[in-house]
Amino acid sequence: MLQIFGEEQGWDYLEMYAGQIAQYTKSGAAPAKFVGQGEAAVAIVFSHDIVHEIDDNGMPLLLTFPEDGTGYEIGGMGILKGAKHLDAAQKWFDWAISAEGQSLGPKYKAYQAPTVKGVELSHPELLQVTLIDYDFQWAGSNKSAIVDKYTNELAAADNLKQ
Repeated sequence: MLQIFGEEQGWDYLEMYAGQIAQYTKSGAAPAKFVGQGEAAVAIVFSHDIVHEIDDNGMPLLLTFPEDGTGYEIGGMGILKGAKHLDAAQKWFDWAISAEGQSLGPKYKAYQAPTVKGVELSHPELLQVTLIDYDFQWAGSNKSAIVDKYTNELAAADNLKQ
């Protein structure tokens, strides 16, 4: 919201809706479970967590995306400088970013969208989403201030639903 609306308007937006939030969880996947069990009506979670609950746990959920766009994450990996088994690490790295490696996700109940072309998607709807022009540099530079304000002012607000 901070990147879609700008900081001031983004915080205003989040504060305006804080009273409708039953709980800010520490687990990103938990809200999907709450909705699937009838404990909440709506949840904001990563799309792969919803797909997992639908496909693997039979939860009656509907996956939707915001029309105005949404943020996203990119999982990272790297090889440590001075690795004892550099050749093996490079082979694993190359396999992990191959279409062959990434196509195994659904088989092992991991539904993240692939990062390479040539992967047959088990859930094409995961790529039918409008993404915002996410500024990773800004988010990283402002992380401490954002987390502090969110934790101390928004998530701890007196007007959260109980």
